[in-house]
Amino acid sequence: MEYNEFLEFVKGNMIHRMGDEVKIAINPVVKNNSIQLDGLSILGENENISPTIYLNSYFDEYKAGRKTESIIEEIIGIYESNKINSRISVNFFTDFENVKEKIMFKLINYDKNSELLEKIPHVKFLDLAVVFYCLLSEGVFENATILIHKSHMQMWNTDTEQLFRIATENTPRCLVSDLRNMEDVMREMLTPELKDELKEAVRQDAEDDCGISISEEKVDEFVGQLFSPSGGNPENAMYVLSNQSKINGAACMLYEDILKGLADELDRDLFILPSSIHEVIIVPANDSNPRGDLCKMVREVNETQVAEEEILSDIVYFYNRKTGVITM
Repeated sequence: MEYNEFLEFVKGNMIHRMGDEVKIAINPVVKNNSIQLDGLSILGENENISPTIYLNSYFDEYKAGRKTESIIEEIIGIYESNKINSRISVNFFTDFENVKEKIMFKLINYDKNSELLEKIPHVKFLDLAVVFYCLLSEGVFENATILIHKSHMQMWNTDTEQLFRIATENTPRCLVSDLRNMEDVMREMLTPELKDELKEAVRQDAEDDCGISISEEKVDEFVGQLFSPSGGNPENAMYVLSNQSKINGAACMLYEDILKGLADELDRDLFILPSSIHEVIIVPANDSNPRGDLCKMVREVNETQVAEEEILSDIVYFYNRKTGVITM
């Protein structure tokens, strides 16, 4: 099947499985960085809000050999796990007093979202844009968001300056920052199963490359070095900055005193690597971290490891400890 045939196949099977009383539609959705995806929505008889299930990645899995029956079952499972069995009133959104404590900001790429930025209030920041959204964090709306458009701003009789001021107060309070040493993050990922796999890979490489067996002590030492590349030297340390939800956490680089506190602790200026819209990586500015090498690393990771809609920037930013200013 070609892509459009796949979409119709999924839609037809969903209708067959779920019955005529359920409304099923596939609509194009423009995501971050102007990436267009095709979203499947399923509305039950008493529902007016539905989770959107994006089908693009399922087509890739189908081309790779996944059975269509498995895909349909997974989509139904996602819907059943996330559906809302009632009609939800969204009238609260018309009253600014109801939403102002839920207004947050996030960072997106300025050039990659130029068409979207014509429709939404924003503040330009370097090669990025600070944009605003309403975080619906109560009841059935857990983790749901509504991007704020200029039409909302007009309805509320507010302006970008007020939104920015409110979001600057709300975001650090509601989406608390999480700054951790990269080595701690890596060690958390080191499950007993993964450690055993790594140790076996080290032994196998030693036998294949050198024709020798190495001791258990040496294997443990090598695996430990993989997860402690700095050797305990803060000059070579890397730090991961996000929020506790790990969603849109790159905005934490704008929180007051986060960068200052780390720079003062390290007694260094800082480089900020935008690993995605969800987090940034921070390294001390020194001879061990040439900016050119860091820029190359960010570009390579964006090209090979980060989903297009999650890319923030290819630029490595510089935080000046004395001025407290971030520059490109």
